[in-house]
This record gives sequence, C-alpha cells and structure tokens, in this order.
Amino acid sequence: MAWIAILAGVTAYELHAIYRDGELLSEAADRHRDRHPILVHAAVAYLAAHLTRRIPARVDPLHRLAVRLRR
Repeated sequence: MAWIAILAGVTAYELHAIYRDGELLSEAADRHRDRHPILVHAAVAYLAAHLTRRIPARVDPLHRLAVRLRR
C-alpha cells in the first residue's frame, strides 16, 4: 500500500509541476546534483542500498530509526 501511495504522490506532484510550470523532481535532482554532486550521488546510492537490503540492518540508519520509532 505504501508503494501505491508513493507512486500516486509522485505522479500528482509531477502532473502539477507540468501544468503549473513547476519544477519536476528530476529537474530538482539535476539542480542539487550540480551544487552537491557527491552528496546527491551518495544519497541515491544509500537509498537504493537500503531499499534492496544491501546494508545490514544493524548498521542501516533508516532501519534503526524505524525500529526506534516503533517502540
């Protein structure tokens, strides 16, 4: 269900940006990557590794935060 909500939110945002001359998410990423290339690439790589469970849970900051918030 969360993936559907994310997909719907991103789609709504992108459509709003298209019809209201806003900034698409990819354009925002381009802008941020121009200013902070290492940080943006590291964040994308980290998120991909987190989502594909390439990082052991005991050292994954997002996993540890979720565990802490569940308590």
